[in-house]
Amino acid sequence: MSGTKIHPTAFVEEGAQLGENVLIGPFCHIGPKAVIGDGCNLMSHVVVMGKTTLGANSKVFPHAILGADPQNNKHKGGDTTLSIGRNCTIREGVTMHRGSDSSIGTTIVGNDCQFLLMRMLHMIVM
Repeated sequence: MSGTKIHPTAFVEEGAQLGENVLIGPFCHIGPKAVIGDGCNLMSHVVVMGKTTLGANSKVFPHAILGADPQNNKHKGGDTTLSIGRNCTIREGVTMHRGSDSSIGTTIVGNDCQFLLMRMLHMIVM
């Protein structure tokens, strides 16, 4: 964990594996089965749950949730995973779920990917 910095308000559970030169920002929560690759930057309020692997040099923006239970009624609570490749950018508010045990059990994200969540609100005041 050489060069790794964890903000005092972040919570990294026992068992989590952090690579070298990882930055864990304020109010992040890293679960016990998480694997965070070398050079990753998790900004504030990032949650990493379940068996989730984040590839090297990936950047995760505030309020992203990685590795939550799948949103699939067929999922029976099996030991499923989320695998995110290296050099990925995951922007604010993005949620990525683990795979469902009704399929292959793994959500796989390749290398050099960008994930965005765009929300628009139009308000007309009369």
